[in-house]
Amino acid sequence: MLEIHVELPADTKKIIEWNKAHPTFKEVKERLRQCGIASGNKRWCVEVERQGEFLSPDDDDLVDGPIIRVRASRILCQTSWERPKPDRPPTKGNTN
Repeated sequence: MLEIHVELPADTKKIIEWNKAHPTFKEVKERLRQCGIASGNKRWCVEVERQGEFLSPDDDDLVDGPIIRVRASRILCQTSWERPKPDRPPTKGNTN
């Protein structure tokens, strides 16, 4: 039996029991959606704790238990990054 300890916004926590051994990160995210977490039309960031740090591994990475700590938070906005504009060449002034 695997336990997923989920930390949600506003210091809310939930424990999900799962009869699965060695799921992939993608399977963990799907399990959260099945339990009503990180689902719906909103975008969510899901991270797994590894060695004291929360990170988002590749979807195919295995997540080992028996207890998995997960943090899920809604993405509130999406920023678009602009490429830096190349320096403009200096303009020539009047040389009278």
